[in-house]
Amino acid sequence: MEKGITISLEAIEPFYTEYKTIEQKYEMIITLVKEYLEKNYGYKCCDFNYSINENEKSIFIYNIVEYDLQKYEPIRVNHDITFEDIKRTLKVLADNGVERDECEVVLQAIGYTLLDTELDCDKIAKKMVVEKGV
Repeated sequence: MEKGITISLEAIEPFYTEYKTIEQKYEMIITLVKEYLEKNYGYKCCDFNYSINENEKSIFIYNIVEYDLQKYEPIRVNHDITFEDIKRTLKVLADNGVERDECEVVLQAIGYTLLDTELDCDKIAKKMVVEKGV
C-alpha cells in the first residue's frame, strides 16, 4: 500500500457538491488539501498527487513534496521586452489553452506581478508603430 494521507470528503461536502463541473471540484479540492496540509502538517508550499474515492467519500493524498520558496534564487531579467516578445508570449499562452480573448489579460497580470510594469498590448503595438514607422 502506498504511503499517504486519507481525508474524508464529509468535512468538505457542502463545498464539494456546490461546484458543477469536475474541473471546479478538482480546483476546490486542491485548495482545501493545501489548506489541510498547512494546518495539520505545517506544509507551507507543496505539490502532491491525489485520488478521489467517491464510494468511500475520501481523498487519498500521496507523493507529497514540500518545497521552500526561500531557497530559490531570484531570476535576473536583463532583457528589453520587444513587440516580438509580446506576440510570441501571446501565441504561447493561446497554444497552451488560454482563451484568445484572455491572453492579453494574462500577459498584463504577468507584467504586474513578475516585472512590476504594465504590459498593455495595445499601447505597446501603437508605440512600436510610431517608433518604427510601420
